[in-house]
Amino acid sequence: MTAAVLLSFLAALPARAYPVTVLEAARELTPPAVGPERPAPSFRSATKEEFRRAIAANKIPLEDWAASAWSSGTDFWCLGERHDDRFRSAYARRVFTRLAMDELLLEAEPEEARALVRRVDAGEARVEHLSADIAEALRAARARNPGLAIRGVEPTRAQSHASNPAGRAEREALIASNIVQGRPGLRRAALYGALHCSKNSQSIGFERPFFRHLLGSERGARARSAAVVFAGDFKNLFSLYMKELELDGESWAIADTSRIDPASYNYLWELRVLLDNYDAVLFIAEP
Repeated sequence: MTAAVLLSFLAALPARAYPVTVLEAARELTPPAVGPERPAPSFRSATKEEFRRAIAANKIPLEDWAASAWSSGTDFWCLGERHDDRFRSAYARRVFTRLAMDELLLEAEPEEARALVRRVDAGEARVEHLSADIAEALRAARARNPGLAIRGVEPTRAQSHASNPAGRAEREALIASNIVQGRPGLRRAALYGALHCSKNSQSIGFERPFFRHLLGSERGARARSAAVVFAGDFKNLFSLYMKELELDGESWAIADTSRIDPASYNYLWELRVLLDNYDAVLFIAEP
């Protein structure tokens, strides 16, 4: 459910003597079970407390996730970000200072990525990329990982034209192809907008995310994982839920979202699209 739809729904609700929370409003959209039988657990609407317990039981310190990110055999992490100065700064301080990696892939063409690295090496305080500073993130990643390779995997204009002279080649498929062509055996992470890291398209008309293409390719499909990062200071629905559930006081990670019972979140689209599409969720208490 989009925020606009949710607000429209709230406006149509009858007046109450007490405030209606976001989670309570969402539960009212779930139709009651038909007949006297109780629905099976996987079909019922969970309570706010059940969802809070599910998150609390599975969250681990963010540092523990970073230390064990590669332990399950994963060789590629798609790290979903938001192109924002404060968000990138939080990413740099809380994730890149801890995450070991051999190669960092950027949402940039190869030459553009090389130019970004040259500017960082030249000591520029601010290096803007996609309308946000990336210098702090690159410096943090390199300080943690001496010898880190930084590579741009966006398709070039020549590559797009060669793959389809009519110019209609999917950008996402070409990104996946560029990633797969990298040297195997490295611990690689891609810093991309969060929707690119989704396992499925999250809206009608969107291209298949490049991560979906990666999962469909032959080499190492089982060793690929996607994470999405939220910073508590941003007023998105997930961060608001965490505040309402009083889970926003510290940074944490859900290292394996498959351990969260779908029955605890099946009542709300915004939670389903998150927990069903990413292997891990990282929550930063303060940006």
